[in-house]
Formats: sequence, structure tokens, C-alpha cells
Amino acid sequence: ASLNNDSLFADSLDTLDLSGNWIDAITPGTFGRLARLAHLRLEYNRIGAVRQGAFLGLHSLSTLALFANQIQTIEPGAFSPLGQLTELELAANRIEAIANQTFAGLARLARLSLASNRVRSLEPGCFGTTSMPRLTELSLGSNQIGEDTLVAGLAGSSSLISPAALVRRLDLTNNWIELLPTDAFASLTSLSRLLVRFSRLRTLEAYAFRGLRQLTELDLGHNELDSLQNGSFAGLHSLRKLYLFGNRIRSVPGHAFLGLVRLTSLYLDQNRIERVESSQSFAGLASLEELYFAGNAVQSLVAGAFSGLAGAPIRSLKLASIGLC
Repeated sequence: ASLNNDSLFADSLDTLDLSGNWIDAITPGTFGRLARLAHLRLEYNRIGAVRQGAFLGLHSLSTLALFANQIQTIEPGAFSPLGQLTELELAANRIEAIANQTFAGLARLARLSLASNRVRSLEPGCFGTTSMPRLTELSLGSNQIGEDTLVAGLAGSSSLISPAALVRRLDLTNNWIELLPTDAFASLTSLSRLLVRFSRLRTLEAYAFRGLRQLTELDLGHNELDSLQNGSFAGLHSLRKLYLFGNRIRSVPGHAFLGLVRLTSLYLDQNRIERVESSQSFAGLASLEELYFAGNAVQSLVAGAFSGLAGAPIRSLKLASIGLC
């Protein structure tokens, strides 16, 4: 059914919940009388496209839920009347590409979720400050974003996300990113949380996270990393939590975590670590409180393997099921 009659709704409404219906289209002007509406829920319908004019008149709208529809197309400027919108939920649709003007006009948007779509194409600048100058949280998890799209966009001269952006949380979980090169996220200087879990990541180049001075949490769990390079985490002076569990890491080289002076929790459990190569493998972790090392297959621990933690306020050391005898 098409939603096309603005006389259905009283103009005094603050919240309108139309979720779980059979709506497949929104005719321009449908919400034209709802100037006071702050919250609109349209999730779990059958909407296939978001057209220009669909949200005309919603000058006060703060949150818009469109998740779990069948959206494939978003016309450029479709959201431009929503100048007060702070939260936009587009997860669990069928979106394959994000064009440059898809989110034009969303001057107050802080949170955008595009998780669980089919996104494989991102035009440079599509999440830039021109469209969304206040964006702080961006979820792109469970899509088909490959390393070429991500790396070219983030590291190129025309960035997916403007260097001036305020994005603090970026979720790239469950994508197709096999490589993170040097300076991959250098433009995202406000980032505090980065999630790249379950993304097929195999290679982490030195200085991949350089420039992320405010990053406090980095989640690289459940990927296919088989080694750690010196300098992989260089520059992450504010990092508190580092998740590397569930990879294929076979050894911990000397100075692998050098520079992580504020790290409190390090998760290396459920890897394939056979060797701790140096008494300096954990050197520099002056603030470490928790080390998770369980479920590895250790064959060789160099004398003083954990001596690099001397002086750290370590209170929890998890060494279960690592083959010690």
C-alpha cells in the first residue's frame, strides 16, 4: 500500500509509529501537515525507494526509523527537508551504493546506521561535512565494502569522510577488508572507537592507525591476521582496549605493542600463538591491567616472556588452555 493521505494525521502529533505495516511507497506531501512531528517510525514495512519530497514538511523531525524495509534506491536530496534530524536508521535494507548527495541537508545528524545492507560502492565525500557536519557515529557493518572502496575513499584526496568530520565511532564489522595500509584512517582525527571485527582482515601494515590520537578502543577480533608487525599500533597513545582475539596470530615479536602507554586491556586469546619471541614482546604497556592469552598453542616462551609487564598494574592474566607443562 502507498502512504499518500496527509489528512489521516493530526497536525499536533509529536510521535508517529507506522511500523509493521504493508507500506511500499511514500507519496510526496504525505507528512506535509506534521510540522511538530519529532519521531517517525516506518520500520518493518515494504518501502523500496526513498523519493524526493517524501518527507516534505517535517521541519521538527529528530529521529527517523526506516530499518528492515526493502529500500534499494535513495534519491539525492530525499532527506534534505530534515534539517533537525539527529538519528537516521537505515539498517537491514537492500542498499548497494551511496552517492555523494544521498544525505545532503542533514545538518544536525549525529548517528547514521547503514548496517546489514549490500553496500559495495561509496562515492568520495558521501559522508562529508558538507552534508553532515555533526555526524559522530557511523555504522557500516555487515555490508560488502572491500578494501579498494574503503582505502581509496579514506586515504585519497577526496575522502569518504571529511578530515574535519567529528566522527567518533566507526563500525566496519563484517565486511570484505583484507588489507589496512599505512595511514588508512589518518583523516579521522576525532575517532575514539573503531570496529573491524569479522572483516576477513589479513594484513595490517605498519602505521595503519597513525593519526588516531583520540582512539580508545580498537576491535580487530575474528579476522585472519597471522602476524603482528612492529609499528602496527604506533601513535595510538590514548588506546585503552585492543581486541585481537580469534585471529591466526602465530607469534608475538619484540616491541609489538610499543607506544601503547595507556592500554589497560589486551585480548590475544583464541589465536594460534606458538611463541613469545622476546622478553620485550609486551614492553611499554605501563598501564596494562588485563592480558587475555587463553586458548593458544604455546610451544615456546622465552625466559622472562612477560617481564615487559614489570611495573604495570596487571591484575588479571588469563593463560588457560595454552599447553603449559
